[in-house]
Amino acid sequence: MAATSTYYSPELYAKQRAGSHRSAAITVPYVMELLRPRSVVDIGCGVGTWLAEFIAAGVEECRGIDGASARDAELKIPVACFAVGDMTAPLALPHRYDLAVSLEVAEHLPADAAEIYIDSVTAAAPVILFSAAIPQQGGPGHINEQWQDFWREKFSARGFEAVDAIRPLIWGNAEVAWWYQQNTIIYASSEALAAHPHLSPVPKERSLNLVHPSLYERQLNMGLRRTLETLPRLVAHAVKSQMRRRAT
Repeated sequence: MAATSTYYSPELYAKQRAGSHRSAAITVPYVMELLRPRSVVDIGCGVGTWLAEFIAAGVEECRGIDGASARDAELKIPVACFAVGDMTAPLALPHRYDLAVSLEVAEHLPADAAEIYIDSVTAAAPVILFSAAIPQQGGPGHINEQWQDFWREKFSARGFEAVDAIRPLIWGNAEVAWWYQQNTIIYASSEALAAHPHLSPVPKERSLNLVHPSLYERQLNMGLRRTLETLPRLVAHAVKSQMRRRAT
């Protein structure tokens, strides 16, 4: 995506490819079983590792959209399937697809681009496989980390309901990156829900917000490390204060 090309060099795309491939190899078969898409567009596709898995699973037509730096980083999909696009501007797609995928993209976009981005994603297909980084998740170029319920409200305003069918299938699978385990939600329009009656929308009163243990432990360890780093200074300050009190 052009808007994030500042943060994503060809080298970084290549580094991310292996982990993304493992996650996609586990997750895509579940998506195929649930939705049976014949055409897929990936908005913010990186080098196309997820689309490559959809192609391997039998999807007839794929389109990947991202910044030029992704195109230059050894694409995993045919070049003809790739288009350079800017997620901060409305996307012009040749037609609507059966499924739109946009995974760990939204956090790289400015907050004031969120509405345009969600407009583009929801216009691309009647059902969407979506994930985005939550607050304190961290990562290169993360400038708009939001809770899952934040994005749910954006999709809901456009007539898409949350279906939490993927997270239970991949939760705890060490082959799937923890951020996908934590964040991956299906959003379905009324059209998609009618076509796939086995999809059950999450009740509106139930929150989607979820933190993976790996992130929790990382933040806990960071907090402990900061505490240990400041402990000598705190002890020294306490000793000096005690000595001053004794001297008076």
